[in-house]
Amino acid sequence: MGNPHIVSVPFPSQGHVNPVMHISQKLAKNGVTVTVVNADFIHTKVVASLGDFKDTILSSHLQLVSLPDGFGPDENRYSVDKLFYRLMAALRSQLRQLLSQFDKHNACVLVDLNMAWVLELAHDLGIRGVVFSSFSAAYCAINFSIPKFIQDGIIDAQGVPMKQQKVQLRPGMPLMDTVDLPWRCLGYEEADTKKVFEYLVEQGRGFELAEWYLFNTAYDLEPEAVSLSPKILSVGPLAASQAGQFWKEDDSCLAWLDQHPPKSVLFLGL
Repeated sequence: MGNPHIVSVPFPSQGHVNPVMHISQKLAKNGVTVTVVNADFIHTKVVASLGDFKDTILSSHLQLVSLPDGFGPDENRYSVDKLFYRLMAALRSQLRQLLSQFDKHNACVLVDLNMAWVLELAHDLGIRGVVFSSFSAAYCAINFSIPKFIQDGIIDAQGVPMKQQKVQLRPGMPLMDTVDLPWRCLGYEEADTKKVFEYLVEQGRGFELAEWYLFNTAYDLEPEAVSLSPKILSVGPLAASQAGQFWKEDDSCLAWLDQHPPKSVLFLGL
């Protein structure tokens, strides 16, 4: 049996690429060969973000691969149709071809939560896979619960709450108002909100095929949510990585922070 090989597939956005790059680096430092696959426009940003750290981060165990996403070089990709559906259509056959080159006995696919559909391709090729999420376990648990929400009449088949009410995923977890369901809080028009929900439902098939769910959280922070499934593993907290950091650091808030007493400011990362 050969050496294990992980194929990491992040969702094309900084808040997703950065954590996937970080866990990929962790795996590579432990002797696992990792290939990170990005769409062209993200790959270019990742390589540029490495800067002077390129030789330190990349090695024989960590490789970067890019695939054409079907868009023009200057085309805006950040709409629901483009970022979710057109990207999926453009990458599907290319990812299938790429994955078919790996030994199914040694390979494993690690996909971002929003790229769970890739696990269907891997499953068809006999390659095992895991879902990785930079979100909280509670957030992911809500997405996993979509079929039950529909079955229990909490939401309809388009993700719209049947009525405003409080729901609880598990004893010990806080109550949540149905107006705060994640796909209802993205600021999209109603038509795009429904498309996002449909995409999440489609990802459910990939979730079911995953061997494990790796969440960037700690058990002590979310014991009830992490305990929802024996497949859930808490692997956080993962610190930010230079790789995948597309924006320059902004320290303009430091002067404001210095005006406040120690331990008086609460930071929330969204």
